[in-house]
Amino acid sequence: MKAKYIKTMDFTFENILILNAENETELANKIKENEVIKINNYGTVEYINSSYIMYYQLD
Repeated sequence: MKAKYIKTMDFTFENILILNAENETELANKIKENEVIKINNYGTVEYINSSYIMYYQLD
């Protein structure tokens, strides 16, 4: 799933692919349950602690 951005407390990730969520509902559930979000950030796989996510916008 593509995201325009994910804003965390320290960083903003732009134009990324979310690898472990297939839709907005699944992503919201992962954030609610404090699960790790796996992203592809310009070819680099990174993991975001979802408790640090402040807001996001999906494509």
